[in-house]
This record gives sequence, C-alpha cells and structure tokens, in this order.
Amino acid sequence: MSRVYIVLRIRAREGWYPVPDVCVYLPPDPEEGPGQAAHFLWIEILSDDDKITEIWKKAKSAIACGTPYVWIVDPDTLESELWTARARPGSRRNVAPSGFGYRYSAGGSTGE
Repeated sequence: MSRVYIVLRIRAREGWYPVPDVCVYLPPDPEEGPGQAAHFLWIEILSDDDKITEIWKKAKSAIACGTPYVWIVDPDTLESELWTARARPGSRRNVAPSGFGYRYSAGGSTGE
C-alpha cells in the first residue's frame, strides 16, 4: 500500500531539504526511511503567497533529484500541472497521473 505524508521534510540532495505539501511513496518502504529517499509523487498545493516561477523551479529540482512526478494544484480553480521525469525538463501536462482516480480541470473533477 502507498504511504502518504503531509509536510514531511525530505533530503532531496546534499544541502536541500524541501517540504512538499504532500508526498507519496510506493511499496516497498524505502530502506532509508521516509524523507531520506526519492518518492513517487510530490504534490504542491498553491497558496496566495506562492510565486509560480518558484514552484516551477522547485518542480524542476525535485525531478532532477529523482522524483518521477510533481503535481502542482491550484485549490481555487482545481487546475493542475503534472511535471514528469519522462518528459523533457520543464514539460508540463494538465492532467492527474494515470491511475490516481481523478482528473482535475477548471470545471471540477471526474472519477476514473
């Protein structure tokens, strides 16, 4: 079963210890323990004081450190961006990761 952590300080690389809003680890649990290994999904929930360019910079850094998916969500509009390790650096898609059960858009969400 996946493990979900809220506001967990992680060691992304030497000298950088970011705090994603939500992070998801897939089984098996990392031998180093949560926060010490790359996780499957990093979720950033935008707030009024966030600068989107800083969030994008954080997303690029997270992917460079081994996180395959970074999902940026605007809670007011429910619009989102999915950054992936498979796409060229900085590529974004406006859908939830496949298999997560929901696809978000400005009009609301639909279950899959």
